[in-house]
Amino acid sequence: MNCQGVEVRDGFMYIAAGSNGFYIVNATDKSDITLSSSIHVGNYARELILEGDTVYLGANNYFIIINITDIFNPIIRSTLHVYHDVNNLFLSNDIVYLGMNNHEMDMIDVQDLDNPKKIGAYHTPSDPRRIIVESTNAYVATWDYNLQIIDVTDPTTPFETW
Repeated sequence: MNCQGVEVRDGFMYIAAGSNGFYIVNATDKSDITLSSSIHVGNYARELILEGDTVYLGANNYFIIINITDIFNPIIRSTLHVYHDVNNLFLSNDIVYLGMNNHEMDMIDVQDLDNPKKIGAYHTPSDPRRIIVESTNAYVATWDYNLQIIDVTDPTTPFETW
């Protein structure tokens, strides 16, 4: 099984499965691991975040929100075209921070899960490899091994502080 990203909760694995899309796998019995459901998302699923009954998925140049209330029948709730491939995601206070392969970190407002909106962006020296948001700062590790600290107090106008 192609696994690009995984989250685990209550014995179920939620998997960004590359060209295979999105899988939910029942691993509650390690001797009988089974596929509970899957969705072909039409793009290469790279990374995901599991939050409550929602999965946020980065798949090539799409940001996808999936409702997993029924783990045997997940439903794509919304899709947002983001123009460049999503490498990683981080959720904080109804904002999903996307690390993009075009030297950019995008901020997506997900207060309305049916209508996510890009509200801000910040250009980084190379592609963001990992993003962690704590308080009002986004800590961005880039592919060329740089670290930036970006003030995201107002995600519509982020700026570098270090």
